[in-house]
Amino acid sequence: MLSHRIVTPVGTLLPTWTERGLYSCEFTHESMPRAASPDLLGPEQHRLTEAIAKYFRSGMINWDLRTIDWSEVSNFQREALELCFKIPSGHTMSYGQVAVNLSNPNAARAVGRAMAQNRWPILIPCHRVVGSNGRLTGYSGAGGLDTKRQLLEQEKAWAGELLFP
Repeated sequence: MLSHRIVTPVGTLLPTWTERGLYSCEFTHESMPRAASPDLLGPEQHRLTEAIAKYFRSGMINWDLRTIDWSEVSNFQREALELCFKIPSGHTMSYGQVAVNLSNPNAARAVGRAMAQNRWPILIPCHRVVGSNGRLTGYSGAGGLDTKRQLLEQEKAWAGELLFP
């Protein structure tokens, strides 16, 4: 596996790559082992770094889910994450709404588990999935709910700037 660090305003991401694609891009702690130096990285790794930087400039993610290594992900989790990927920046859906959109209205808790196991936060913005009535619940990324709140507030600010120049 090849990995490198991407420092963001809300924590450091450590993407790992396999021969199948991007295996994960999770928040890490500085105590993690050193990652590959930037000069060893290929075009996909550089493109990922730019996609993350673009997100923190504009709230927009430009990533191709076909580059994801979906191994070790159940079909349900993949469907939930792919639907989550489609939630526009500055918007949210509840776990129940995601379940309904997956034609499984009783699966809100399963959606919550799928989001909690998301190995690609920021790229697949599980922070946009909230509890009923818009309550913020659970976020396994660095900083927990504070980070989730910060990301959502920033996205709403970007969306306002884009909609009302």
